[in-house]
Amino acid sequence: MNSKRVLIVGVVKEVELQLSGLIGRKQSRNEVSYLTTLKLPPKRKILKEVVQLLPSFRDVMLTNLPKKLPPKREVDHRIELMSNTELPTRAPY
Repeated sequence: MNSKRVLIVGVVKEVELQLSGLIGRKQSRNEVSYLTTLKLPPKRKILKEVVQLLPSFRDVMLTNLPKKLPPKREVDHRIELMSNTELPTRAPY
């Protein structure tokens, strides 16, 4: 080997990452080589108007989403279709 071994350790919490790796094909005997890249998603800008509007809806928005669907209820709502119409069961494209 013609370079020093460098160990990088870090802790990052609650960050979405895209990680890809490649194991080298041409290498010396008994030597393992790895190449890894890390791509962070681009930051999205939130409009100032949206930031100002969100607090007024704090009572309607959940902080944490539920893990499962709510239980079945007694009343099952249906969407009534017009008579003599075809069901929209075609591919969207």
